[in-house]
Amino acid sequence: MRHGQLLVDGAAADEVLAVWFAAPNSYTREDVAEIHTHGGAVGPTLALRAALAAGAVPAGPGEFTARAFANGRIDLTQAQGVMELIGAGGLRQARQAMRLLHGEWGQRLEGWSQTIVGVRAALEAAMDFPEDDIPTATFAPLDDILQGMRQLLDGQAAAARLRDGPNVVLCGRPNAGKSALLNAFLGYERAIVSPAAGTTRDSLSEGLSVDGALWQLVDTAGLRDSSDPLEQAGVQRTRAAMDAADVIVWVTDGTEDFAAQQLDFEGSVSPARARGAAIIIAANKADLPNYVCPPDAIRVSATTGSGLEGLVAALQDILGGGEEAFCLREAHHTALEQAAQSLADALTAPAADAAAADLALAHECLGVLTGRTATPEVIEALFAEFCVGK
Repeated sequence: MRHGQLLVDGAAADEVLAVWFAAPNSYTREDVAEIHTHGGAVGPTLALRAALAAGAVPAGPGEFTARAFANGRIDLTQAQGVMELIGAGGLRQARQAMRLLHGEWGQRLEGWSQTIVGVRAALEAAMDFPEDDIPTATFAPLDDILQGMRQLLDGQAAAARLRDGPNVVLCGRPNAGKSALLNAFLGYERAIVSPAAGTTRDSLSEGLSVDGALWQLVDTAGLRDSSDPLEQAGVQRTRAAMDAADVIVWVTDGTEDFAAQQLDFEGSVSPARARGAAIIIAANKADLPNYVCPPDAIRVSATTGSGLEGLVAALQDILGGGEEAFCLREAHHTALEQAAQSLADALTAPAADAAAADLALAHECLGVLTGRTATPEVIEALFAEFCVGK
């Protein structure tokens, strides 16, 4: 590490450190030089201009990590971990990304691959040399691998929610207190609150960190029939938000007869329930007279904050988990499904040669996840999602 100054037209413009990493002891396993400037916009911009003037070229999206992958320093699962660590919005997302970055899942996938290769080799040896006393290949390890693959696939919904931050949509009739509840969650006034019904005309999204997990809270316009075109547009956006919700918190006014609201509730949440979204009823305005909490609802007051902890706990029960699985990209998800199917076919194959062929396909599919057999298109698609340079 060398200390010096960044000169522009012969005059000092910043005080910097220059660091040299000799191959293979660098991020990419290549010779790498870094210039450390002060923060802000001026120092980094001037250093970049100086580097370009000296003959450097700008890095493409994910180019450094792509070079680390190409040079064998990391596999594709670790490259994905780099990207997800950069985009982590909370501690749980960061920990999930670090498991990828440390190679935990890549090592597990490689272990599966080696076991599959071993069983396949024993099968093929038995077919090629029937006169020798070669033990018949045991399929017992393949059962455990297939179970692990299916667990990974089954955990994708929870893993995706953890990585991206689940959508928690607050909806209900006008003036039920949805915006007030959003503000109570956040601890500050993010949404305008008014006693007049129909104040909210648009969907408003805000991130909330809960025990290291990032949630996306969405406040919505009240659901009711209206001749006002602006309110109609708001209702359409509410229904669109409900279509994308992981959890719907139906906010009801506890000072009004819930039976009168029941028909609206059932008709509104039925599509979301049918596709698997979770539904929670939060009976708001517990601080007011004539309040009644419906059965199976959570008693809450957005004004005083009472009951908010219970509502958060109910959401955590639904949204917890996901750390045990890493979130697969679309191409990787397809590859793992194909690997699991090929493995299942091998376990039920009528002949040894058919089982060996199925195992070869399963091994190739697992290679897509680590990058060993991934096509250039799959690799390029992953690194295209990186920020420039990293």
